[in-house]
Amino acid sequence: MSIRLKTVAAYALWGVAAAAVLAAVLYVVLARSGEASNPAGDMAPLSDAQPIPINQPRVEPTPTPADSLVSASAGSIVAPPAPTLSVGAERQTGTPDEFAVGLVWTAIDLAVRYDVERNLAGAGYESYGWIDAAASSDLILAIDTPTRVEYRVRACADAAGANCGPWSAAVGDTLQPLQAPTALAATTAHKAADTFAVNLSWTGLGTGERYKVERDAGDGWVTAGHSNHPATKFADTVQSAQPITVQYRVSDCAADACSPAATVSVDLAPLPAGG
Repeated sequence: MSIRLKTVAAYALWGVAAAAVLAAVLYVVLARSGEASNPAGDMAPLSDAQPIPINQPRVEPTPTPADSLVSASAGSIVAPPAPTLSVGAERQTGTPDEFAVGLVWTAIDLAVRYDVERNLAGAGYESYGWIDAAASSDLILAIDTPTRVEYRVRACADAAGANCGPWSAAVGDTLQPLQAPTALAATTAHKAADTFAVNLSWTGLGTGERYKVERDAGDGWVTAGHSNHPATKFADTVQSAQPITVQYRVSDCAADACSPAATVSVDLAPLPAGG
């Protein structure tokens, strides 16, 4: 073989060896790069059927109210805000010891019933009924002295009273029955021989709106007049040609209801003829 052919062959072998070395290096580099980006060695290209990559947020479905009621528990029912309370807004006609109490509160999501409790005169809370709406009324009877009453309410996700949330803050007021005036007194003076001025005075507790004055001159009780708060005096005129005893009674009233009455009586005697 000539020197020229040997030289050409040597160059060809050298080129093949260099290409092989370069291919090996590239293989190693690419392999290490794949291990760094996918240590488990099982990362495959994403397709439409594959899960959402971990670096994207997962969107949870929003439960419907029906779904929630099936699994609602005390932890998913929140406490209503304290109810709005209207106490003594309506006294029953003619019976000052009865009070109509109104309660209103904010409706609670998931609730199907509400449990309302009352604490009267510090005796402790007790239930007085289930309420289907976010409002209630209560009638309290036989209150003849100032009495504190408080209410609280909780929402329940079960019609039978199960799965109830926490109680609301308590709300309350003092029930103030109408109180009779005290120390009722009467003075009299002649305005004429058979005409008398009767002046009444008393001490009032101011539990109503006005004082009602009634008179009985022997033919039954009639209304003599009214004295608006804070006045605690009343002047009356009585005419009689014969000696009589006149009774008065004074009550503290609001609307059509009045307190028990304070009473006093006076003896009236006309002056002798020509006296």
